[in-house]
Amino acid sequence: MPFQGTLEPQIMEGLRYATKGRAVFYFLVDEGHREVQVLGISFGGQDHRKHMLERFKDLAQGRSGGSDDPHA
Repeated sequence: MPFQGTLEPQIMEGLRYATKGRAVFYFLVDEGHREVQVLGISFGGQDHRKHMLERFKDLAQGRSGGSDDPHA
């Protein structure tokens, strides 16, 4: 089941997202360790793709990324 979802190779190799209700989950699958690493969850009408692009840009630049505001 972890290989369900849509691949987003433009953001990061192996990155997938799946929706459940109004939530969007971004995750990576480590088949060797049989693990799923959740990298982000967005709710409602947020621009989830934009948020993930910003998060990875911040991480690449050494910043923590993300926001304390759940509506950002």
